[in-house]
Amino acid sequence: MKKLFENTYRGRFSLTNDLVFYLVYGAGTEASNRALVAMLNVVLDRKEDPITKIKVINTVHKGLRLGDKTTVMDIKAETDSGEMIDVEMQKGTLHFYSERALFYGARMVNSALESGINYDKMKKSIVISFVDGTLFPDTRDLHTEFLLQEKNTHFVLTDRLSLHFIELGKVDDKVPLEKMLPLERFCAYLKYAGDETRENYVNKLLDLGEEAVDMSEYVFREITEDDLAREMLERQEKAAHDIATWKELARREGLEEGKKEGREEGKREGREEGRKKGRQEGYHDGIAEVAKKMKSAGMSVEKIVELTGLQAIDIEKL
Repeated sequence: MKKLFENTYRGRFSLTNDLVFYLVYGAGTEASNRALVAMLNVVLDRKEDPITKIKVINTVHKGLRLGDKTTVMDIKAETDSGEMIDVEMQKGTLHFYSERALFYGARMVNSALESGINYDKMKKSIVISFVDGTLFPDTRDLHTEFLLQEKNTHFVLTDRLSLHFIELGKVDDKVPLEKMLPLERFCAYLKYAGDETRENYVNKLLDLGEEAVDMSEYVFREITEDDLAREMLERQEKAAHDIATWKELARREGLEEGKKEGREEGKREGREEGRKKGRQEGYHDGIAEVAKKMKSAGMSVEKIVELTGLQAIDIEKL
């Protein structure tokens, strides 16, 4: 059995972390591309027509700074056959994530046809979202794919856009590995690769010799030993602490201001409604102040929406 955690830093890394996922599959190196290709072939079940080559369009770069307006944590790539693929690991809030994936897909479709080219030459756009949790509780399926279909008879309008969701919250580690599908085993690896308490389980997955797991492990192990990757992870953790602090301060300031305004308005109106309204407005002002600080720090509008729940149009006005 391999001693996976001889490198004590491994336990700080997790493939369900969007940054680590991006570093492993979006580096654009030969090893990283092989891991990405193997992962895509498993997700898309490409046994008959496997992807053999891929080009990552937004590769990891050493100047990447968390919170920069240009920083993205999704991997954009093009296959040797011209398919456009967007892959992301989503950890944390899942509010409106389905709509977000649709937005990504629509944006890809919009750029999939060059000016002056016939529509039948449109490249296929594929959005793949790994979700560290459960997005669709009404189905037990770990992998779901959405297409543009006719409502009643379900025939497909076009295959130029497909949205895939893989829910890691549905991985059942009590099921024997030999009874799992290849994608289920790969998802189990993603979920537990950095969990020291599951070292034996991960070793069993590695013993099966499946390419997607093996290539991912090779790159993941390199990342955990890389000083720059450790520094980037530390910066991400610091940014998360800063955001949590901003939100808590906003909550406190907003509630305090809300109570004050509520008391004053309540005195004037003599109604509980005044106090309630004041609290709500005060809290909203506090969150808006946090969003303003995030925007000044260079964080993307999309990320601010996710963290604060504010509307993009309101954030743009700050």
